[in-house]
Amino acid sequence: MANAVDKPFEKGGRPYAVIGDKIKEALKVRGMTQTELAEATKIPKATLNFYVNGRTGPKQDALYLIAQALRVRPDWLMGYDVPMTHEPAIETVPIHDTFRIPLLGRVA
Repeated sequence: MANAVDKPFEKGGRPYAVIGDKIKEALKVRGMTQTELAEATKIPKATLNFYVNGRTGPKQDALYLIAQALRVRPDWLMGYDVPMTHEPAIETVPIHDTFRIPLLGRVA
């Protein structure tokens, strides 16, 4: 017999577990609490608790507010295989050859 984990959309399952787990992860990375997230998004704490526990999922506008407050990508919150943030990766510029530049006068 299949359990609730095998069939997440049946009674007792967690159909929105991915979003909840991602919110938990982002809260930890940002050093925030659910209360602080609720204050930042104006979403009731009880509603956020439902999202975090996977009992229900946020609608598009709430998902966007949560993503903004946590500084993460909304598609990352939904479980897509994308980077957590939009921040570009830091690239180093290779230094090939160095050369001297003549100076006129004094350097103080």
